[in-house]
Amino acid sequence: MKSLGKCPFCQDGQIEVREGETSKSYACSNARWTKEYDFWELTKDSTCSFSVNQRALLRWNKKSFSEKEMRAMLSSGETKVRLYSGAKKTEYFKYVVPNLEFGLEVLWDVDIDA
Repeated sequence: MKSLGKCPFCQDGQIEVREGETSKSYACSNARWTKEYDFWELTKDSTCSFSVNQRALLRWNKKSFSEKEMRAMLSSGETKVRLYSGAKKTEYFKYVVPNLEFGLEVLWDVDIDA
């Protein structure tokens, strides 16, 4: 598997690109899942749970969180992304940072220029 950088939450994990049924995800090499019925659950031998789905920002009209953006976030702790407001018909920029529970966290309180 292709490695994008060091996991921000565990000491020895690498973030790998994993191909899913409908999209890619970026997950720690120490995170392993098994499918139980229709749900994915971490295995008992997993020591990390960090994972980001490529479509994590879809609700803000960003179709894909790219490998390049993931690498940038892993190396500097944050990356700037372009989002789009359907209601206002405008684009805007925000920083995203890693979040162990949700994968990504948008820093809404920080205003940045394009």
